[in-house]
Amino acid sequence: GIQIDEKDVLTSDGALSLAELPGSIVIIGGGIIGCEFASLFSAFGTRVTLIEALDRLISAQSKEASRQLETIFRKRGIEVITGMTVSSVSRSGHFTIRTSDGREISADKALVSVGRTSHTGNIGADGIGIKIENGRIMTDEYLKTAAANVYAAGDCAGGPLLAQKASYDGILAVDNILGCRRKKDYSNIPSCVYTDPEVASVGLDEDRARAAGIGVKTVKFPYLASGKAFLKGKTDGYIKLTGTSDGMLVGAEILGEGACDLIGELVMARTLGIPIKDIARVIHGHPTLSEIIQEAAHAFCGSAIHGI
Repeated sequence: GIQIDEKDVLTSDGALSLAELPGSIVIIGGGIIGCEFASLFSAFGTRVTLIEALDRLISAQSKEASRQLETIFRKRGIEVITGMTVSSVSRSGHFTIRTSDGREISADKALVSVGRTSHTGNIGADGIGIKIENGRIMTDEYLKTAAANVYAAGDCAGGPLLAQKASYDGILAVDNILGCRRKKDYSNIPSCVYTDPEVASVGLDEDRARAAGIGVKTVKFPYLASGKAFLKGKTDGYIKLTGTSDGMLVGAEILGEGACDLIGELVMARTLGIPIKDIARVIHGHPTLSEIIQEAAHAFCGSAIHGI
């Protein structure tokens, strides 16, 4: 029921078009976009309040990543409110946002970041037999729709709403149009959160793996033990590997400087089925942030180089 005008009550589009920084902002929604903008505005000196209806931030990531990011945000002066919804927004000079527990928060601007939906309502799908459910164009495992010779790719086809997934879809759809017959597989699409520090992951974390009935063990290596992270003054964070008893990589998560770049090596390892013991044998430059991958792999195999 919140009216968005892209001047005072913003979406992420309006936030990127602001001509000047607000003194204070309330961000409604603590998912990826909300946390990214909270990190951004806070770094620029804006007083930030972040409200999330769930009991933790970035719920698509692990519980540990949520806890650590919230702790880092609080240390930087970001007010984090979880487990609360917004009941009303009123304007009288400043905005007054009321939460479900009766709390009132005043701010210069409000940013609504509670997700987006596919815009598929008026594309003429009905006329050619394309099926749409809840805004999503229905496809088979080859991304082909119910209409002859029509494929769908990207957010409109469901799955993770990520640019890298949309690019993957586009290539996959073209390959199938050309007769290659490749099935979609979203299990190795990385998730990247561009906060400071960044959060990136691929595959399943420990809790989700166990919920799926997979027996796993995990190992964590802290950024504090990385020489390059120490030199850069970016020691917040960790890398965590989740693997099976026979050493196959089930998932990986990195919270820290450069996480969204570093995750690519582990995406490749999962995609190619490389055992964790072989990841440990990959030589990395020193000092580099990428060494944390080798360090964590060594630790998983019981041969840690540095104490963790």
